[in-house]
Amino acid sequence: MYINFINDDVVQAHKAISTPLPVVMEYTGNTIYQAIFYVKQAEQSKITEHLKNVEITRWNDSAIDVVAKGGSKVTGIEKYLYIKGYTKEESAAFGDGENDMEMLKYVGKGIAMGNASDFVKSVADYVTSDIDNDGVEKGLNNLGLF
Repeated sequence: MYINFINDDVVQAHKAISTPLPVVMEYTGNTIYQAIFYVKQAEQSKITEHLKNVEITRWNDSAIDVVAKGGSKVTGIEKYLYIKGYTKEESAAFGDGENDMEMLKYVGKGIAMGNASDFVKSVADYVTSDIDNDGVEKGLNNLGLF
């Protein structure tokens, strides 16, 4: 993952999900599977009205994911489950942003992180602690896997 600049919106978005800032560098020509636009809701239409054949989901007050139609997290999960021979009822997923809601609803056990908004938590089967309070470990424990 890399980015062409860092501003306050980028810093805020990554701080909110406890992830490091991407490396600032130029596009190298590799295939792009997902783009992140750091844009407020009020300004989103200025960008997205020019994008065709994409799916857009907001994951932060300052950021949206943009993927090709049919390239969602659910599509990836479906393909993985098919390859491994599992059903969706046998699957689980963790999420904390609106970009995770479709995935949380799709899997057999959708687990929202404690730092997720109430909107995201409302679609989850289980709400664990936040990411900085051993949320993944507690979620795995709830599944009987840890």
